[in-house]
Amino acid sequence: MSEHLTLSDPRPGTIVELGAGEQLCLRFRPRLGASRWRVAAHPGHLLPLEPASGAEPHELHFLAFGGAAGTLRLERRHPDREIVHEVCEVEVVPLGLSDAARTPTSAARRTA
Repeated sequence: MSEHLTLSDPRPGTIVELGAGEQLCLRFRPRLGASRWRVAAHPGHLLPLEPASGAEPHELHFLAFGGAAGTLRLERRHPDREIVHEVCEVEVVPLGLSDAARTPTSAARRTA
């Protein structure tokens, strides 16, 4: 059975440590209008999961595998337009990866 980690309204630059087999759920507060959060880019060790029927439209689910640290980039967009209204980048780090082993980019993003 896998572990679940749920974050509500993650702030840009948030660092999340996930072990192989763990699931991540990102919940965003519903906004007025039709715009929704979409996955723009994700690390190779983080698999976006298709929402189950009846799932909340403001939740994104992922399954983690082993791998290196990487950035999950989320964009809030209107479904009929290409305009990005908001961006949130979350740093995903494999469980147990020490600060010394993180890339300089992820360390800088963590302090911002």
